[in-house]
Amino acid sequence: MTDLLKPICQVGVARSGTNLLGNLLRHHEDLAFWPRPKYVWRHGNAWVPDDCLSVEHARPAVIRYIRKRFTSYVQAQGKSRFFENTQANVLGLPFVNAVLPDCKIIHIIRDGCDNVASQRYRFKRPPKSTGAAFRQRVPGIPVTDWPAYAHEFLQYMWNRIRKEEFVYTMGPKMRSEEHTSELQSH
Repeated sequence: MTDLLKPICQVGVARSGTNLLGNLLRHHEDLAFWPRPKYVWRHGNAWVPDDCLSVEHARPAVIRYIRKRFTSYVQAQGKSRFFENTQANVLGLPFVNAVLPDCKIIHIIRDGCDNVASQRYRFKRPPKSTGAAFRQRVPGIPVTDWPAYAHEFLQYMWNRIRKEEFVYTMGPKMRSEEHTSELQSH
């Protein structure tokens, strides 16, 4: 198996333009673009309650698994470089660098007012069908990690059945308030 050649990782908060750039660059002849392989990144850390992954989370088996999945994806696409877009990685850049030390990181930053307006617009649109959302995410989830995401999926489905107004949360999962205040005190 060949190794990854200068992979590109794109990060940014939800509605910041990461999909726009990804959809433009996916047409490049050398780039194998994988949109949102979040669950591949979280393999071995699926039970961590937030997306703030650190160097300590990058254990050798985790690094091997992620690199193998990304390399296989590049080969299956018949391309030479890996390019991915995982918004959640904006909170775990040390982890990303530990897994892919030679990667190039593109950090998309959007004006906060424009970002909020875009998120409000997104919430007013009808959500994708449950089947489409499910089919998009499941192929990237390692079977061994399914139990960790069962509650999240069942909660999502329950909210959809009840037709709750806001059933979709965008972007990275932050640490709880107590962890955030602990970090700020150091």
